[in-house]
Parts: sequence; structure tokens; C-alpha cells
Amino acid sequence: MERRFRTAIEACVDAAASIETRLRAPVLAAEPTFVVGAKARHARWGEGVIVALTPGPQPMATVDFPEQGQKKVLLSFLALAT
Repeated sequence: MERRFRTAIEACVDAAASIETRLRAPVLAAEPTFVVGAKARHARWGEGVIVALTPGPQPMATVDFPEQGQKKVLLSFLALAT
């Protein structure tokens, strides 16, 4: 009985390690990569150039729009311009 109990614990440890490995793996989603100097498009303000990036739970970019000036925008509201 003790061996079966140890095997169950080992299985749980292996499963936890597998989950941890998957959580640390890079996300291979089709997310755009925003960088300073890239052109970005906003639905209301049009196309502008990214001048700064702010990381965090809700990452933001400071974008210089030709007619509106600089605006701080959540990355979720931007798309990379082609």
C-alpha cells in the first residue's frame, strides 16, 4: 500500500511540473509585437508612430498622431499599420 501511495504522489508532482512548464512556455498567439518607432493604427485617430511603451497588466503605448498629437492608448485598441 505504501508503494501505491508514493506512486500517486510522484504522479501528482509530475503533473504539477508539466503544468508549470506549460505556463512558462511562450505564448504563440498571433499577437502583434509593438515596438517604439512602429506605425500603429487607431480606429478613431488613424495612423501614428509609437514613441513609448508602458508594460503592465494593461500595457499602453504613447502614440504620436499627426493631427491629434500624442495620446496614451491601451495596446488592445491599436493595430500595427501595414
